[in-house]
Amino acid sequence: MIRVVRDAGGCPCPSDEGNEPTVTRVEIALDECWTLGAHSTYRGRSALGDLLSRAKYGPDRPSADRVAACMGWWAARICEFSTSRLSQVTVVTAVPANPRHHPYNLPDVLGEACATCLGIRWAPDLLVKTRRTDKVKLARTYEGAVASLTGAFESSQRLGGAHVLVVDDVVHTGATLVTASTALRDAGAGRVAGFVATRAERGLAWTGG
Repeated sequence: MIRVVRDAGGCPCPSDEGNEPTVTRVEIALDECWTLGAHSTYRGRSALGDLLSRAKYGPDRPSADRVAACMGWWAARICEFSTSRLSQVTVVTAVPANPRHHPYNLPDVLGEACATCLGIRWAPDLLVKTRRTDKVKLARTYEGAVASLTGAFESSQRLGGAHVLVVDDVVHTGATLVTASTALRDAGAGRVAGFVATRAERGLAWTGG
């Protein structure tokens, strides 16, 4: 099930032809997962998707900072939703890169903004990527994507029941967030939520996997 919430007031996100910004709950195997919007529309790449692509592949830091401002703004408002327990998060981390991206890892920029807006601890090195995961792009099923990512993430510390928010830039199948959350739960996380800038409409996450 996908729930869409609209709130145009004061949101710094770019709009598509005046359409209100949206935040969507995606049902994957996390305690909850939210995205800001679709990476593409029927007309092509969305305004948010275009901004995110400039931030990721430019790399263009002003674009990254604007996406981060969008995510921080929405993170604070999701906490007010009766359907969310994001207000109970105690630490924010981001999906790591391997090898590290220069001059920045985009999920780190987004995650730090969310932590700042939520007023909670930012832990950029909490998740560790133990190996490259390029082959996940070749997976044809959700199960195949999970299998290619199994064991690719570790937690750098014991979590003692902490509620963790994992931030990423794009969700395709949901496999990255699911396998990362498994590593966090194995380290003692009591609850794991996800927050992602954009979603791939054709991604396997939409099959319920």
